[in-house]
Amino acid sequence: GAFGFVLCCGRSYVVDNLRIESSSAHPSQQETLKTLAEKFPKRHEEFRAKLAALNAERSDEPGRIAVVRETSATIPDVFLLERGLHTNPKEKVSPNAPSVLREDSNPFMPVAGVKDSTGVRSAFADWITKPGSRAAARLARVTVNRWWQNHFGTGIVSTVDNLGYSGATPTHPELLEYLAAELVNSGWSQKALHRLILTSAVYRQSSVPAENSPTLYDPRRMERFPLRRLDGEAVRDSMLFVSGELDLKQGGPYIPTSRGDDGEVIVDEQLAGSRRRSLYLQQRRTQVLGMLESFDAPAMVVNCTQRPSTTIPQQSLSLMNSRFVRLRAEALARRLAQEAGADSDSRIRRAYELCYSRTPANEELAAAETFVKEQTESYPESPDRETMAWSDFCQALLSSNEFLYVR
Repeated sequence: GAFGFVLCCGRSYVVDNLRIESSSAHPSQQETLKTLAEKFPKRHEEFRAKLAALNAERSDEPGRIAVVRETSATIPDVFLLERGLHTNPKEKVSPNAPSVLREDSNPFMPVAGVKDSTGVRSAFADWITKPGSRAAARLARVTVNRWWQNHFGTGIVSTVDNLGYSGATPTHPELLEYLAAELVNSGWSQKALHRLILTSAVYRQSSVPAENSPTLYDPRRMERFPLRRLDGEAVRDSMLFVSGELDLKQGGPYIPTSRGDDGEVIVDEQLAGSRRRSLYLQQRRTQVLGMLESFDAPAMVVNCTQRPSTTIPQQSLSLMNSRFVRLRAEALARRLAQEAGADSDSRIRRAYELCYSRTPANEELAAAETFVKEQTESYPESPDRETMAWSDFCQALLSSNEFLYVR
């Protein structure tokens, strides 16, 4: 610790390469500290000062962690309750798998002999993932269908929370069976299954309709990639990324949110970590970040198996009036000036590369130059009119459909 490496050797121990004799074969902590204080008085005082400083920073009541765990290897008695009343227990029941999925070749067997554990949860995990079983086949179908929805917006079975008789029929049942089998055969490897989907021809298609094809996307045809809007978190993170402000630090505490005077839920830009990924935003049922709420972020009230993708006026109003968007536009304008210099042509090309991952067409380039020129003239009395004009241009790019939608 503070005194260096300690190595006990019989009746002596080594501290900072110095051997200190002890009166016992196993010196106590108090004896060790006393000896160290005598041998190293200066370092001992430094250590005591650091310890006092750390103790002063500690809160009176440190954070708490709620943990649920088993404390006994004995399976508790569970009884059927007549009419659901706990005062009317009937026959005793034992932990088992659903009867419709039981098989002689895949018995449900709790693992015995595990300290402080009944082994029921391990037994369930082994039972539901056993290759070749009915349970594993159904788990695999539900899993790959949910992942397919994450990539394409709609699952092979559109009712991702109901793969059964009352749910929707799969648009491509053979594809669902194939992906489920691949997941099981890969040892339930998520990476392998995602790689299989992302490298497929259907995923790498453009969302632009081909000639003589229907204008509306039909998930049964899979002839093109469905046009999808970014989730609210991805919109926020993308703006931070193109502006060069995204904080990539991993782990640590959440980013607190607060409600402003106008009622909008925001993140204080002065807080440390305020530009981290939306993954680290504080999640409160009654206080969803304003921008994320406008872009269909789910409230923590009920389970959300599929986010809606709406197009509402609040989204455009948020992009035009949000202080967060404006600050990102100003940061992007500064980045363009730093990376592309004073030449407007170079700035516009760099802006298109950052926001759209492409170069502008000649018509777009001319229109952008005209916009920046006219916008500069619209601030005749402002000394920063050129900077404001470029910020307006950047805000227009960040608010465009091409920035918000995956093509």
